[in-house]
Amino acid sequence: MKFNKFSKKQRQVMKWWTKNSPFKDRDILICDGAVRSGKTLSMSMSYTFWAMEHYQDKNFIFAGVTISALKRNVTNDLVETLKGLKQFHVKEHISEAYIDVTYQQKKNRFYLFGADNVKSQNKIQGLTAAGAFLDEAALMSEDYIKQVQARLSVEGAK
Repeated sequence: MKFNKFSKKQRQVMKWWTKNSPFKDRDILICDGAVRSGKTLSMSMSYTFWAMEHYQDKNFIFAGVTISALKRNVTNDLVETLKGLKQFHVKEHISEAYIDVTYQQKKNRFYLFGADNVKSQNKIQGLTAAGAFLDEAALMSEDYIKQVQARLSVEGAK
């Protein structure tokens, strides 16, 4: 994947969680803007970097309206990008719908979920997670989003 230089806003998104960021204490990050402006890649990279910096052996959520849309819009590019970074090791478990990411001897698991109907919230029940990334959250039901928030029970979860 070929990158252009990150814009000022993309760099701000990439660093929202760092100690010098004025947004470091926020629990939710919402990005809105033009189509093809790099929001999704910068957000998914930042989310993964935050997870790997702060946690080890924890579960995380990537959710999209459908799993196929999530893969197409988020995780395919993210996985390709992470595999290009020498410090990261990524193993996809496609049939089980999760990705294991290792960075500097830290390993975390990122589960992939679709949220395309009312019963989707049942898929995440029982999961304890340290973070959640919702792609196109405006298209998800309020009940699904509440269920995701209920799963974020690890200290410092976002």
